[in-house]
Amino acid sequence: CMEGTRVKLLQDLEKWAISIDKHGISWIFGIAGTGKSAVAVSLASRIRNCLDDNISLALTFHCVKGQETSRPSLLVPTICYQLARISSKYGDFLFEMLEKDDVSLNVPDLPLSEQLNKFLNPTIFKKLMNKRIIIMIDGLDEWGTKTERETLLKGLINFCNEINMLKVVITSRPHQDIEEALESSSVSKFNITKGYYDASSDIKLFIGSKFKSNPEITPEEINKLVQKADGLFIWVVTALIYIKNSMNEKDSLSVLLGVGPNQNKSRGPHQELYELYNMVLEEAFSEEGNCKYFKTVMKLLLAAIEPISRVKLQGLLDVEGIKPAVTEKVLKNLQAVVYEHDGKLYNHLSFGDFLISEDESRKWFIEKQDAHMMISEICINILIKELKFNICNLETSCLRNAEVINPPLEERIEKYISPQLEYSCLFWGKHLVEASEYFKMGNFQEKLRDFVTQKWLIYWLECLSLMGKLHASIDCLKNAREWAELCQNDLDIFLKEVRGLVDRSFGAIHESTPHLYVSVLPMVLGHIEYFKALQKHVKKVMRIEMQIENQSSLVKVLNCSGDIKSVAYSPDGKHIVSGCLDKTVRIWDSQIGQPVCQPLQGHTDHVWSVAYSPDGRLILSGSSDGTIRIWDALTGQPAEQPLQGHTNPVCSVAYSPDGRHMVSGSGDETVRIWDSQTGQPVGQPLQGHTDSVCSVAYSPDGRHIVSGSDDKTVRIWDSQTRQPVGQPLQGHTHNVESVAYSPDGRHIVSGSADKTVRIWDSQTGQPIGQPLQGHTDYVQSVTYSPDGRHIVSGSRDNTVRIWDSQTGQPVGQPLHGHTFPVWSVAYSPDGIHIVSGSSDKTMRIWDSQTGRPVDQPLQGHTNYVQSVAYSPDGRHIVSGSDDKTVRIWDSQTGPPVGQLLQGHTDSVWSVAYSPDGRHIVSGSQDKTVRIWDSQTGQPVGQPLQGHTDPVCSVAYSPDGRHIVSGSDDRTVKIWESQTGQPVDQPLLGHTDSVWSVAYSPDGRHIVSGSDDKTVRIWDSQTGEPVGQPLQGHTDSVWSVVYSPDGQHIVSGSKDKTVRIWDSQTGQPVGQPLQGHTDYVSSVAYSPDGRHIVSGSEDKTVRIWDSQNGQQVGQPLQGHTGSVWSVAYSPDGIHMVSGSSDKTIRIWDLQTGQSVVQPLQ
Repeated sequence: CMEGTRVKLLQDLEKWAISIDKHGISWIFGIAGTGKSAVAVSLASRIRNCLDDNISLALTFHCVKGQETSRPSLLVPTICYQLARISSKYGDFLFEMLEKDDVSLNVPDLPLSEQLNKFLNPTIFKKLMNKRIIIMIDGLDEWGTKTERETLLKGLINFCNEINMLKVVITSRPHQDIEEALESSSVSKFNITKGYYDASSDIKLFIGSKFKSNPEITPEEINKLVQKADGLFIWVVTALIYIKNSMNEKDSLSVLLGVGPNQNKSRGPHQELYELYNMVLEEAFSEEGNCKYFKTVMKLLLAAIEPISRVKLQGLLDVEGIKPAVTEKVLKNLQAVVYEHDGKLYNHLSFGDFLISEDESRKWFIEKQDAHMMISEICINILIKELKFNICNLETSCLRNAEVINPPLEERIEKYISPQLEYSCLFWGKHLVEASEYFKMGNFQEKLRDFVTQKWLIYWLECLSLMGKLHASIDCLKNAREWAELCQNDLDIFLKEVRGLVDRSFGAIHESTPHLYVSVLPMVLGHIEYFKALQKHVKKVMRIEMQIENQSSLVKVLNCSGDIKSVAYSPDGKHIVSGCLDKTVRIWDSQIGQPVCQPLQGHTDHVWSVAYSPDGRLILSGSSDGTIRIWDALTGQPAEQPLQGHTNPVCSVAYSPDGRHMVSGSGDETVRIWDSQTGQPVGQPLQGHTDSVCSVAYSPDGRHIVSGSDDKTVRIWDSQTRQPVGQPLQGHTHNVESVAYSPDGRHIVSGSADKTVRIWDSQTGQPIGQPLQGHTDYVQSVTYSPDGRHIVSGSRDNTVRIWDSQTGQPVGQPLHGHTFPVWSVAYSPDGIHIVSGSSDKTMRIWDSQTGRPVDQPLQGHTNYVQSVAYSPDGRHIVSGSDDKTVRIWDSQTGPPVGQLLQGHTDSVWSVAYSPDGRHIVSGSQDKTVRIWDSQTGQPVGQPLQGHTDPVCSVAYSPDGRHIVSGSDDRTVKIWESQTGQPVDQPLLGHTDSVWSVAYSPDGRHIVSGSDDKTVRIWDSQTGEPVGQPLQGHTDSVWSVVYSPDGQHIVSGSKDKTVRIWDSQTGQPVGQPLQGHTDYVSSVAYSPDGRHIVSGSEDKTVRIWDSQNGQQVGQPLQGHTGSVWSVAYSPDGIHMVSGSSDKTIRIWDLQTGQSVVQPLQ
């Protein structure tokens, strides 16, 4: 503050600083532009120069968004460092503590609460501080998150309440979270918004000093300026810069005073300021075309992920065709609102708020998403333009990055990697996801596709590796994939594979950039789809031809010195903890795959179980030595004394979701609950099991504990009363080795020595479905994925398996690689990876997204898809459409095979393959049946004519010799497939359109479904009806099919139901299958006969258990129109559906997701 201003406010603050009272914290607050930072600086100066020698200013910490000072990890260490400079005793204490724990103050991963507890200990301060200390934190609203601010303020209030020698000054805008956190009676509040501490006289004094040398400016004009400032110093500063930079101060002042508030708006606290901003911009950029330059520059400044320098701004804008000289002119005209600090460009917060408010800024309005879109395009253009192979001219691949000399890598980076390229490498993905739906259309998508699918993405990884910022690729790819999913863009499949490459090879690429080309790429070229397509762009990179099992699943292998019995991810996914038979606990970097510190030693026997605390600060371990130990996850040091009480090995440990308690299971047949703060047991042991307790876990809400035991049972306990809930869960026939809750708490999964996995209803204790079978030895570990859709299990059969938690079916093949039993498995917090620990002394990290990636439907038809069918070998799919064509598709990769099959003159309503796969038959609304050569796509012979109305359905006989067709003319016809001639007379009996026909597996019978609401069975040799019509449906029967064994028939109807019939008696089997909310258009049996699939006009596909009629899993959703046709692949792994949305979808029946890329 200028001398003579803010006198009353500063006097009050000085009194507070000198006084010895309970108000250890003062809060100076006001809206943007009221001069809070200036007050903080002036108060700091007065404390340094004018106050008692017994009072010292430890530091003034200015929080500026985007700068390092806004990082939560820096504030507490900075406070401690400055306190140590003031008090040598505290400095000695701090040094001893850091040396003892082998850490430094620079601990970015240490949680804020732990920083406060560790470094700002009230007991120590009472002993070591002999003078009043003042700490100033300016601009707290620009620091950290709401939660972090709450944690900091709570800690500081508690600290100041105990230490009357410490006072803290905080300035901020009056944000609600800060106001609520500072509601304590021990906080003194200073509101400097107009009406509390009147700033008018101070502003007048300030303006007068600036115009002292200009006698043309009258006192009356100064008073008018004061009035327009309305208590906002930022208004005054902006106005004075505007006036001083003009050719004629008097004229500019007159213009400024002539600007009045917008009468159409309600008068807010920033109204005069916003009108000033409008006037400044109008003055500087009113000429035609200038507004465009202003917006381009400000878009970049407003939406930049971090503050940028002039050079970086110029480099980024140069790609947009704005030359550095033009950028400089724009910045010069923005001097009143944009300033430079420590080489970076900033704008006042109120100016940013003004620009993103369309009502206030009018023609100067900037849409934040539009700004991110622009920067995304700039970044991709720069990446394509500037990235190249060996960008830093490394002479050899034999050196690690750290070993590069003559010149060193740092100098090469400065020379060859421009500031704009560095920015683009780091943040293109972030801008992409922030732009979101702005990228649904436009040429940019093609440019982005070029970047992702050609050499540029590999050069990008090279550049990040050279800069030592390969970690940034993880977030970048994650953001880009999120955008691709949001915009339904098929680039996700490529981004996923590149992410897999980074995961698997992070350590090698991070340590030595050339190894991206000499060892990493050669392993994947020719083996992974994305990298196959990349080969033509990296022709000089060698390829290694080999067979790699589980290449798409295994990410990396971590080698340990002993058998690994337990593994767990940290909550942020950056680390993995392992417990071993060698009595140690180890912490690993999950990206690099290397240990981050020395083994954690203290246990005197095998470590059976490890777990992270919910905040990631602590690690829990249970051992055969009968103890539980708590470790500091950052330093690896013991955090408490061992927890003792169990009289046998501790087999399992876990934290409660709130971190306040821990639970343990032991060979002494008990479960114990512990207080995580004191390490003391809570109540008596939980007793009930009659053998060792192998596994324990908390429910997500913390109200219950589940335990699994060698007594073959699972038990649920109330965590508050410590009483059992209900009866034991019985069903396993051998030891229960592992238990876990689903994320929603509704289910429990258990793994057993009986080689099965079971799912239980946590409310009723009843088993859900059948046991999950597949492992050939004990199941040692089970857990749910974070989204609850999958279960992973590890077994003594050396494999890891993934299961669909809804259907209980295995997802993909077992994950092979371990050479000894798998004792522990865990999902990463994002669900992308699985870690497994084994007796082979390794941990393996796997890509959990096994199987084909989820993507878009098959597109190509220009009208409704009425019918689909698989070829007998499962390699192709045929479809018929209202666009009058038949198409053949590659079922593995998705592209159409050959040309359109054209010939029908109206909609194609039904298609089918011959049993040998050589021919396709189609039925059409043009009243004909056509036969096609499936290899050439050419018609075979003439159309089969005879129906007098549209042909609704066609099918081949099992021996391929005959074709059957059903028609709107109410008849069924049988044709000779070789000659195309009809066999005898039409089959008569239906009284309305025949919508569906099918042969029995032995070819002896034909079944048909009709608009007359009946199903009929016919003798295929004589053409005579067999028995009476099958009646039960209350509306049209649109689809019929035989079960693979021929014993049953399934039918789908307009009455929204599916029915199963006994093909011998014609009687219904069980009740109708209900669930669809609209007409059932198509039905099919799975090849093994265990399931039925149905498609409906309700846009869903449903799967049913053919034995009990129950629906299996959730409806398969994705189509945006009616589902007209469904069919199983011959191997039963996939299902195909055709829809009125003009698309075909292929579904993975293990995951319930659609697969294959878009066909366009």
